[in-house]
Amino acid sequence: MVARKGQRRLVKSELSYDGTERAPVQIRLDRSLPIALTVQIQGQIVYAISTGMLHVGERLPSVRELAATLKVAPMTVSRVYRHLAQQGVVYARPGDGTFVAEIAYPGGRIASGSLNTSLEPIIGSWMHQTTNASYARENARDESAEHRARLKAFERTDRVIWMVGNFRPATEAYAQEIEAVLGDLQVSVRPVLLDELRASLLNAPELIETVALVITVPTRLPEVRALLESRNCQVAAVAFRVSTDTRRLLTAVLPTERVGIISSYPEFLQTIVDEVGLYCLTQASPLSAVLGQDERIRHMLRQIEVLVLASGSEAILDLVPDTVRAFELRHAPDPDSVHRLRPFLAT
Repeated sequence: MVARKGQRRLVKSELSYDGTERAPVQIRLDRSLPIALTVQIQGQIVYAISTGMLHVGERLPSVRELAATLKVAPMTVSRVYRHLAQQGVVYARPGDGTFVAEIAYPGGRIASGSLNTSLEPIIGSWMHQTTNASYARENARDESAEHRARLKAFERTDRVIWMVGNFRPATEAYAQEIEAVLGDLQVSVRPVLLDELRASLLNAPELIETVALVITVPTRLPEVRALLESRNCQVAAVAFRVSTDTRRLLTAVLPTERVGIISSYPEFLQTIVDEVGLYCLTQASPLSAVLGQDERIRHMLRQIEVLVLASGSEAILDLVPDTVRAFELRHAPDPDSVHRLRPFLAT
């Protein structure tokens, strides 16, 4: 696949888990935007990780390599990598490079399996001591039952998961899809917006004690972990991919049709353009805008036949004329990423 003029290839295109071609991860800096270059670079790397274009363990370009490609100071790239490492999105191996981290690991407490394993020698020792002390069998059995009841009070016996997202329709869809993938575990996945999570912690903090696991999107992982790090709650993120329905709509776009793209966040705009371009092979380069650029959006709507909206941009639909076909760039949780959460839900 040939990169468009001005784009910078970060990693080569390859096949995804379902056999479709993965979009080549590219970073393009728009110096006309009132957005810091570090924010643009960071946003595009995080988006690539979120959508599976960068996989766990993949090596990022060195600081000097990426700086030379983007024509920025090495300190700029170094600052981005350091910030991403602090968020747990990437990790550095001295002398070897910077790599994509495993985002699907919970933080906050030991998995119940590890806890049970660590208690086995303690319980065994206790039983041995009671025997040596000539405890009556009935007394030992009663005390053992009492200890088990106390331990049970600290275990999470429910199967409730919160899926924390940014926008209601997308988060509800993510929750349904995750629940389907984990259906054999008999879990209930409930959609929760980030603002609702904050409100729950403030007004009803006891609710979090009923949750076995909190899942979120990678872009919100550091923030959600910070909110819950002292709450004895497991937090993890899953990767996403363009949904099957969205891929079908994109591939149905005619080569002669002009496409417009709207992103909810400016730092993700270029990566969304590249992602759409993988499936939607129009002859003309797509036009693009960010939510809030009303005049630019109105101008774009007069020139296009197809509009692709990032999640969270649905309010723009009120401005779309009948002559423009519009649909959302909807993502779906990557099943492989969801399956990696199973060890933390095992009973």
